[in-house]
Amino acid sequence: MREAAYHMAALAKSAGCTVVVSSSDATDHKASYFSQGVDYILVGEGEYTLGELLNSLSGRSKTAIEDIAGLARRQDDTIKETPPRGFLKDLDELPAPARDLADMSAYEAAWRSRHGYFSTNMVTTRGCPFKCNWCAKTIYGIRYNTHSPAYAAHD
Repeated sequence: MREAAYHMAALAKSAGCTVVVSSSDATDHKASYFSQGVDYILVGEGEYTLGELLNSLSGRSKTAIEDIAGLARRQDDTIKETPPRGFLKDLDELPAPARDLADMSAYEAAWRSRHGYFSTNMVTTRGCPFKCNWCAKTIYGIRYNTHSPAYAAHD
């Protein structure tokens, strides 16, 4: 998966894009991702960090990059990190994914061809209720958070 992420980052950079990633792997291996052309890594829950970063980069906000919580970036030959952002207490405050903005036809065709039906993923929890050393602790901490049943049913 890491090699695929590096490949996508290289494609985006070659097209002149700013590359932003968010994953437990990128959080654990920041220097490696930055060496592959990544510009920013969202550390922890990234929804609000990404919004603030995009507003700052686009000029819609005067917030300086170094004042955005939960962000790692390259500066010269060093990695700079801002303080962590607090965890979301209520996952239901997040909007449902805008699936209508993505062309799912190729994905749907491949899925139907392989499985005979179509489905998409839905994330209803964050974190891990256990204390395994391989769970998503680097992003979500040692805690477990869920969407409400009503939110999940609506999505």
